[in-house]
Amino acid sequence: MSSSTLAPPTADSSRSSNVNAASSGEDSLTSLRHRLRLNLPPSSAHAAPEEVKSFEMLSLEREGQKRKLRLGRMSFFKDALHLRSSVVFSVLPTLILLMLFAYLVAAANLRYGKQWTASSVIIGPLSVVFGLLIVFRNGTSYDRWFEGAKDWQNSLSDVRSLARFVWINCDLETLKGDDAKDWEERKRVHVQRKKEAIRLLALFLYATKHHLRAEHSLDQDDYEGLLSPGLKAAYERTLTRGSRLSTTFNSVSAPTTPRSSFLGRSRGGVTADSETAPLLLDDEEASSEPLSYQLLAASQGISLPHFVLLQFGKYLAKARRRGCFEDAGAPSFAMINTLLNQLTTSLGNQERVATMTIPVVYGIHLKQSTLLYLLALPFVLVSELSWRVVPFVGLVAFTLVGLEGIASEIERPFGKDPSDHPLDMSAALFRHEIEVMMRVEPGGIPEEDVL
Repeated sequence: MSSSTLAPPTADSSRSSNVNAASSGEDSLTSLRHRLRLNLPPSSAHAAPEEVKSFEMLSLEREGQKRKLRLGRMSFFKDALHLRSSVVFSVLPTLILLMLFAYLVAAANLRYGKQWTASSVIIGPLSVVFGLLIVFRNGTSYDRWFEGAKDWQNSLSDVRSLARFVWINCDLETLKGDDAKDWEERKRVHVQRKKEAIRLLALFLYATKHHLRAEHSLDQDDYEGLLSPGLKAAYERTLTRGSRLSTTFNSVSAPTTPRSSFLGRSRGGVTADSETAPLLLDDEEASSEPLSYQLLAASQGISLPHFVLLQFGKYLAKARRRGCFEDAGAPSFAMINTLLNQLTTSLGNQERVATMTIPVVYGIHLKQSTLLYLLALPFVLVSELSWRVVPFVGLVAFTLVGLEGIASEIERPFGKDPSDHPLDMSAALFRHEIEVMMRVEPGGIPEEDVL
């Protein structure tokens, strides 16, 4: 071995090594910024597959949010000329029929000499009453839209609090005991189970989203990395225990409650979240549903969000029994139960928003009143406006029928319409947050003084 090999490093060599380390750090930082700018997942050498998946889901949702139409603060005319995400195409057939009726009334009076007219005294009282009905209809629909946003945000805040509390306060060192043999291997297993428990909170958000949209399949893309095969099998077992299933699902009798809970499913090109989706499925269509939905329909079993909360609560109870929350104290564990109860309450509120619409008799009467008002309008205005009554009736019909269309769309805010709440984006964001938290922040109570 030569003396040059044993010689201490010189100042120049130390300086060059520092420069190389600095340049390496700058290169890694530049690479990270480049990946974020291009929405590429982190390198597999530094991130777990679950984090890579969460990064991909978040990037996909961010791209979707960029393409989403947003109103400008000062661009009034630009927003007014937008046809996409408006109710123009949904109310267009109704407008054409009403304008055609106005044209027939105008032709009968102006061309054939008919006296199909009415006094404007009738329209005045009707306008006042009808205006009150429209205001009440849109007010209740917006209240449901806002309540859905509030309940979803409450769920998001609760799962964030639970994830942070469990990751920090669940101390796995209490499981070490007196026998320190193979503790590192056992600790690795316990840490992995702790991560899986926290990922259940992300699964809860995704399961709630699909539950509100009546998407009962367990093969959703966003379940990947969250719903393990063992958990999936356990959930299906809870469904089959609730009923006596025959050898084929085609012979399963219909449940007592409608199988189309929430927003309905696709039929004839109508999406599951569409406001025009059917409320019931035929027997032929039920046989084509996923296995998990047939089990759920047959057994009237527990929903996936409730099942996920049940599994998360069982993990917390086992961890507390083994002393993992001893330092946190009993009041802190009571706070955890409060958060779990709040999640259950928020889920129930969201189910109510998704299922309970305005009374049928009120909705029918409102549409009948709207139709009669618009049909009576040409008889009142034809003597004053002549042929101009046709576009004027179209203008009034667009306003009134459009308001009814808006109310029908926003009263179910958990679908995929442009005005619905961004459930996919917030769920993907939370999933990525917990993955980054579990990689960057060490779990458990830190030994060193951080204050």
